[in-house]
Amino acid sequence: MSDRNILYSEHLKRLKKKAAEALLATGYEALILHSGSQTMFWRDDQAIPFRSNPYFAHWSPLAGPNHMLIVVPDERASLLEWVPEDFWEDHARSTDPFWEEHLAKDTRTTPAAIFASLTDNLLKKRVAFVGDESACRRAQDIGIAESNHNPVSLMHLLDEARTVKSTYEIEAMLQSNEHATKGHRVARDLFQDGASEIEIHRAYLAALGVTEAALPYGLITAKDQKASVLHYEGKHKEKGGRVLLIDGGAKHLGYDSDITRTWTTPQCDGRFRNMVAMLDALQRDLAAAVHPGIATIELHKRAHLGIAHILYEHGLVTAGANECIDLGITAAFFPHGLGHFLGLNTHDVGNSQTAAEAHPEKTRFPKLRTLRFLETGNVITIEPGIYFIPMLLDKLRVTEANTHLNWDLIAELSPCGGIRIEDDVLVTETGSRNMTREHLPE
Repeated sequence: MSDRNILYSEHLKRLKKKAAEALLATGYEALILHSGSQTMFWRDDQAIPFRSNPYFAHWSPLAGPNHMLIVVPDERASLLEWVPEDFWEDHARSTDPFWEEHLAKDTRTTPAAIFASLTDNLLKKRVAFVGDESACRRAQDIGIAESNHNPVSLMHLLDEARTVKSTYEIEAMLQSNEHATKGHRVARDLFQDGASEIEIHRAYLAALGVTEAALPYGLITAKDQKASVLHYEGKHKEKGGRVLLIDGGAKHLGYDSDITRTWTTPQCDGRFRNMVAMLDALQRDLAAAVHPGIATIELHKRAHLGIAHILYEHGLVTAGANECIDLGITAAFFPHGLGHFLGLNTHDVGNSQTAAEAHPEKTRFPKLRTLRFLETGNVITIEPGIYFIPMLLDKLRVTEANTHLNWDLIAELSPCGGIRIEDDVLVTETGSRNMTREHLPE
């Protein structure tokens, strides 16, 4: 048995235990997880790129729609795999099905046959069905009541189970980080040689050996002023440029990486280049500060204080760090949260936690949506940024902050766009492990 096979076996045992506890706590006797339904673009016969339901993917890396996994406590988890008789599409199966021996498995050729395979004995139980709208309609047709579709109380427990990663999941995320960093290194080198955004985009995909649909999210290759657009996905053909912000990840066994780097050329304004270096140092410090028990809002606050210091050191502001926060200055330069949970989704489950919701500084930092006390096994991104976004900075002109800002210098640096540095960080028993810097130390 391979190491990965062993890790998956241990992962599955953990999931069975968590599922049994969740079912008992919510009054259900069985759990059905649907992998998802294939949908088409509106009034078209072209399929929207498919992504597996993450609740299904938590149990099996089997890709594709219409599969079903059945979990009954004290029984072997069973998988119904959709294997269509079809010559229009390629339904190639995994060449390394290391996980299959751990599940009772059968195949069916149609989605209807998958649902018809559910036994009367199973359907007599109180069954919770987890799936999309189309799958839920099919479930209702065979007698699973709508009230048992994606029940909130059970979903909350399934979400919490996903926030702490097993060793199998951590290894998958380490692999996805390694894959993504291959693209980042190629992108950096091409940018330094003057490549365009679209050329960098294509080279990233080639380095990973995938199509864009296989990425966890749309690749961002933003040069110069476009780096101030947080989710920029344009791909200009113009060569050159002095700043590149690239935000790109990869997938492995369904698990995501999410990595951002900001590169500059020697022709870039020296003050901006120094800001990049200082933000990189701040980001490393924040990642190193991750440990079990720390509140995410505390890390977010440290990020704002550090960004205020960088702005002050470069003459962009005259106010002190806490005053910059209270006046909304740091929020204008850094308008998003420090990070988010990562896993089967890029913005994964685990945004809030009841104990953290009462944190005394919650209202001071409204953009932080991940309000948690971190625990061993969490994976979180650490991604501070400094951006020159006109629509946000201009709002400060009519506030008390106006007199504390060097508007001439802001105008000079605005063409550089912005900076973001992002790593994927695992919370360990004694601190943290920066999974990204192991492969991309720059």
